[in-house]
Amino acid sequence: MADVAHEAEWNGRLSARFLTTLTLIGVGLVIAGLYAVTAHAVSQRRREFAIRIALGARSRRVLGSVLGEGLVLTAIGGAIGLAGAWALTRALEGLLYGITSHGPPTFVIAPLLLLAVAHAAGLRPARLAQA
Repeated sequence: MADVAHEAEWNGRLSARFLTTLTLIGVGLVIAGLYAVTAHAVSQRRREFAIRIALGARSRRVLGSVLGEGLVLTAIGGAIGLAGAWALTRALEGLLYGITSHGPPTFVIAPLLLLAVAHAAGLRPARLAQA
């Protein structure tokens, strides 16, 4: 009986490790994709930024505008993603051991991480455009 219990526990732990690995790969892909898309979109507007600065706009205002737009778009996408994740967590509750599916790490840390990535992705190209 102890062997059966150990095997059942081992299968659960293996499933949890597999899902954790897939989750980390997914988060890494989301971060890379978000950074690439945001940085590319900002770098495509370098001429616009140069013209704005040449016409008298302060470089800080241009930088703030770029970062603000990126963060607003990321926040909208994050809100849509959070709504979808909230709806789908009911299907995954049976796979979670010892934690709730609506915990703070899932619904607070992940969106903050994505906002930080979007900020960093817009910051470098916008600063290059100021130069």
